Amino acid sequence: MKDSALRRLFEILGQEGNYTFSKGYARNLDSLAALYEKLSANLRGEQLCDFKKLCECFDESNAGESEMFFKLGFRFAVKLMAECMTD
Repeated sequence: MKDSALRRLFEILGQEGNYTFSKGYARNLDSLAALYEKLSANLRGEQLCDFKKLCECFDESNAGESEMFFKLGFRFAVKLMAECMTD
């Protein structure tokens, strides 16, 4: 296990890196927050409930998509590492 593929993979995944979001991403989050507050303040009753449900659905869809792509990327990394270790 001293030089196993899993050990190497965990070393690579555990390495420190510069993982930050772009300035555009931060601006987008600010815009989303402002629009959410504006629309939430102006909508009433059923429209407000529908808007909040729409936002929740987008959040759930985004989370599911992110999870799927993480799993695909992880599987690809493991497969690539395994192929490199067989040479």
